[in-house]
Amino acid sequence: MSDEAALTPESEALIGGLIDGRLEPAQLTALAGLARSHPAIRRVLRAHLLISEISSQRLAPERGGEAFLAGLIQRHHSGLDAEDFTRRVMRSIAAQRAQSLRGTVRLILEVASLSAAALLMLSLLSISSYALVRVGAQKATVASTVPHDEVLRPLDLAALLARKDMQ
Repeated sequence: MSDEAALTPESEALIGGLIDGRLEPAQLTALAGLARSHPAIRRVLRAHLLISEISSQRLAPERGGEAFLAGLIQRHHSGLDAEDFTRRVMRSIAAQRAQSLRGTVRLILEVASLSAAALLMLSLLSISSYALVRVGAQKATVASTVPHDEVLRPLDLAALLARKDMQ
């Protein structure tokens, strides 16, 4: 089928329905398929959309021609510096990714330091409990040599050491 043959009354009705905003999703899909496969339909569709946009600018008082022209200029400029814009965005993404990585590394280091501190506290507690058990055992042997009227206080290492020196 040639491009001119694709411009049928049905395809023109689909284009008109699109401009009027009354197409069903299946009809939109059919029009998109026709536009993809036929350059003539693409050209006609583009022309109708442009005419529709210009007429809506004229008929809608809240949409001025200056805004339309500014939008066209902006689209033109964005097309010209698309590669620069893409580079800027990619640099920004890379910087955010690096910052996120630094934050993750910082979090891992903080967790590791807290874990090390917890292990240190557990080892000190373990050593202290072991020392208390030994002091208690030594106190039991010292208590048999200490007169009964003198009572040793628990954890009184100074008194315990003084008794050892006396022996």
